[in-house]
Amino acid sequence: MPNGSFSRKMFPLTQDAAVRRPSISGLLAHPNLLIRISAATAAGFIVFLASWTASYAWLPEGFYRIFWQPSVEGNDALTLFAWNLMTVGVTAFASLFVINRFPAGYLIPLFVFGLYGGLLGTNSFFIPDPAGPQAPTLNVIWTRSGLREALAYLLVAAALTNVYLWRQPSWWSTRLERIRSWRDVRLSRAEILLVIVAIALLFWAVYVEAWQIAQAMSR
Repeated sequence: MPNGSFSRKMFPLTQDAAVRRPSISGLLAHPNLLIRISAATAAGFIVFLASWTASYAWLPEGFYRIFWQPSVEGNDALTLFAWNLMTVGVTAFASLFVINRFPAGYLIPLFVFGLYGGLLGTNSFFIPDPAGPQAPTLNVIWTRSGLREALAYLLVAAALTNVYLWRQPSWWSTRLERIRSWRDVRLSRAEILLVIVAIALLFWAVYVEAWQIAQAMSR
């Protein structure tokens, strides 16, 4: 049993969020799953559009290729799906932690949203768009699979908001305390279903991505 007088930290994060003043962390950990999903999706799109706009305006084309060398090897659907499942695994692992009241599982999807916006804004894909960097447009929701992959990660984080076991008191703290045990973790049927939906969305996105890559390489 964890020590300390902060007894509320033993409660599920979603339950605690219901009695606190409205905040970003409170919305991301809201007991209502639909509110949680809506807040997380809104946050993801804000990060995505901000990164896309900034990179398109200020960064040179191909900027993100400085940090990684794209490869055309292993871009079949199963290989891509396996790589994406690794990101799901990292997201699930991060969900075991909270930073004050912020569910750490959201950090990975939000980073992916930001990175994908940067890739679009600088045309840093391994098969670059011949037209060059793309200005922000909502058409990407239907024409690009990367946004669906990021959304799948976000849905996993929203579903696993209440599985945390460790707490970091603040963003600047180096202290980590165990505040719950595995037997305290419970997932609702809706949360389990959401994980399944996220995995299905991820597979669909990866299948479309593999098809688009194959089409581009055959030209």
